Amino acid sequence: MEHLQAMGSVSPKRNTSTRLKRAFTSSRLFTERLLEAFRNRVKTGRIVAEYTSAGDVPAIAAVSMHHAMKDHPAVGWIRADSVATEDPPTNRKQRQKDYEELAAEVDALQPTMKADDVAEASAEFARRVQRPYLTGGGDVDIRAGQRCFRLEVQNNGKTPAFLSHYDVRFETLDDVRSGPNAVAKRHDFVDQIAPDEKKVLDCIAMPPHAEIIYGAFWYQDFEKREYIFRFILRIAADGHTRPDVTGVDTSYRFWD
Repeated sequence: MEHLQAMGSVSPKRNTSTRLKRAFTSSRLFTERLLEAFRNRVKTGRIVAEYTSAGDVPAIAAVSMHHAMKDHPAVGWIRADSVATEDPPTNRKQRQKDYEELAAEVDALQPTMKADDVAEASAEFARRVQRPYLTGGGDVDIRAGQRCFRLEVQNNGKTPAFLSHYDVRFETLDDVRSGPNAVAKRHDFVDQIAPDEKKVLDCIAMPPHAEIIYGAFWYQDFEKREYIFRFILRIAADGHTRPDVTGVDTSYRFWD
């Protein structure tokens, strides 16, 4: 009887201790899962670089900032309303200058970076430099007495661009100023655009109400990474297109 009483007096303490340990373990697992879910959510659609010490941060941040400026041009980095649809020689010279400056900065950072970080940064830099950069738009032509939009693309990169789709739409100025309009892969067009090559893809009949022409091109690099280039043009009084469309959402000029 005394033995049973002794067992009974110890059991609640043990049960309490076990419950506390289980509750603590469960809470810790829940916290870890919640933290992991938060990390995954933060990483989605963003440039994320992990580090092991505070000394790694400056080098990683410098390289990531350059990638962000290239991948997501925006007001503050480059004026969205000053991006031309065409890519004149001055733009190509500026891009080449940017490449050279970035290469010099990566070289300068290498002594402070770990070997794996240097290799990763160098590989990413090489991919950015060697990738295709497709731009496009076009002008108005008269064929058989009818207006049509001459759709053109040009590859300003250093490797071939593998074009897969395009979209072209005609609207009024008021319509595009009312908000962003989506584009879609409405037209299949499989073609390879060589570096520095310019091609006419089509001449599309224009509706009478057209004041604005906007659209997009989808293409891949040799590693099958997909990119998009969007354009928007206005039809000027002389009947030709101009890229200086004001008062519209920046998504009309998005490119990656």
